[in-house]
Amino acid sequence: MNGIGIYNLDFFYQKTGQELLKENITRILLTAPGERVGKPFFGSRLRDFILSSVGTEEIEEEIINAISKWEPNVSINKVSVIKKTEEAVEVAIMLTDISSQINFSYELLLKS
Repeated sequence: MNGIGIYNLDFFYQKTGQELLKENITRILLTAPGERVGKPFFGSRLRDFILSSVGTEEIEEEIINAISKWEPNVSINKVSVIKKTEEAVEVAIMLTDISSQINFSYELLLKS
């Protein structure tokens, strides 16, 4: 599995493995449905939940549903959401890379 090529300091770098999976998960979680041209249902409603009064269980469910739908190369082992403030949520996800069977973690601090 190869990702997007990036030119950096006079060489070409291509993301692979867990680095690419983490980037894909970030893209899924931070893209609102309707925001991506050509894929109107892509993304998650995570940003909508930050300022709302929904509980952490609903946020965890949204994360699980979005990643399961849009990133077939991982399996989700555990999702933990902690509301830090009224405007910030900390997300920690334990995942398994399906192709290599390697476990890895993903963290995201989301602020409104």
